[in-house]
Amino acid sequence: MPSPSPIVPVLSSMFIAYIALGVVGPLVPLLLLGRGVPAPEIGLVASCYSAGFILGTLLLGRVIARIGHRAGMVAVSVLSGLTVAAMTVDSSTLVWAGLRAAMGLGHAGICIVAESWLNSHAGNHNRGRIFSAYLLTTWGGSALGPLAIGAFPASGGLLLAAAAVMALTAWPLLRSRAAAPPPPPANRPRMGLLALMRLSPVGIACCLAAGLCNTAYYAMSPVALAGQAHSKGEIASFLVAINLAGMLVQMPLGMLSDRFGRRQVAVGALALGGVMGALLFHLADAGIAVLIAAGIGLACMTSGLYGLGASQTNDRIAEDGGGDTVAASGGLLLAWAIGSTLGPTVAEAAMAWMGPGGLFFYLACVLVCGAVFTAVRMVLRSDAPRDARAAFADLPPAGHS
Repeated sequence: MPSPSPIVPVLSSMFIAYIALGVVGPLVPLLLLGRGVPAPEIGLVASCYSAGFILGTLLLGRVIARIGHRAGMVAVSVLSGLTVAAMTVDSSTLVWAGLRAAMGLGHAGICIVAESWLNSHAGNHNRGRIFSAYLLTTWGGSALGPLAIGAFPASGGLLLAAAAVMALTAWPLLRSRAAAPPPPPANRPRMGLLALMRLSPVGIACCLAAGLCNTAYYAMSPVALAGQAHSKGEIASFLVAINLAGMLVQMPLGMLSDRFGRRQVAVGALALGGVMGALLFHLADAGIAVLIAAGIGLACMTSGLYGLGASQTNDRIAEDGGGDTVAASGGLLLAWAIGSTLGPTVAEAAMAWMGPGGLFFYLACVLVCGAVFTAVRMVLRSDAPRDARAAFADLPPAGHS
């Protein structure tokens, strides 16, 4: 088993980054609300973050490949920290929208560095466990961040503290003597989104489905449950349950995909997730215990979709003789980001049309379509050889940015 030393620094960096992100994500709308900013303007600020993340996936892969992972992590973590600190200087909503876009760009860069670093250092026999540790690290940091909001008043001082933490993201990588991943081969084509779609349609489809489903599920399910007349306590119990389920299922999913294949696990997760979404739609009048049980099932099926898609794509890259894993990470994150930007908007439209349960109808439709597409691709093309399978990776859960 390879030494964990190349892995620990990037996990430590991600833990630090997600503590800061866990503070800033909910703190920004709270501060805007406290200033009496209208809801549409708060939505604009949130949308700018997503736009910045998408821009980062398009631009930063090539930059990080050129300057190296350590220098890249320094650049994006300092950028993110400075943008958060700048929010304490100017309170204009338009300025905050621009700063949130810059922070989204920096977050994309942090994810590209981390995922390509881990993919380069993971071994075939333990990749699932390594990337499950990555997910648990980011979930843990995201969970700790909001605790600070409960312990301290929402203020510019808390923003400055989060900015200082964010700027320290690169510190573990700088102190580590672990070898950074090598630059991509000069003779390999750049792995952009279109190239990845041609190489692994199922991989990109799973990453897109992950964005379409997870962001909408975690962001809009409180709205759906409130519309079904559930209490705040019941909604909180539901959210805690689905978040824990989504975190704890990663290790089993990683092991199953390493053993049986990415697409086999993906088609099962998509199909069962569709069933769970349909159940939640039809059980609108059920008690909260029943809804929590079905909600846990849905979370277990959707939370690993990005990892399955990313791993399937890296399987194809390995089968094809290798490629630019930094650019590939950017392309995979771009597919997820497009889905995560569209998902809540489409889900909200479904809820306006069908009522609160429209969220779950929307999720069921996306997942069933993904299952059908994956099944067809399994018929048309065989799996990558087992010894070429790449790492099972997962994206930190949506809603913590």
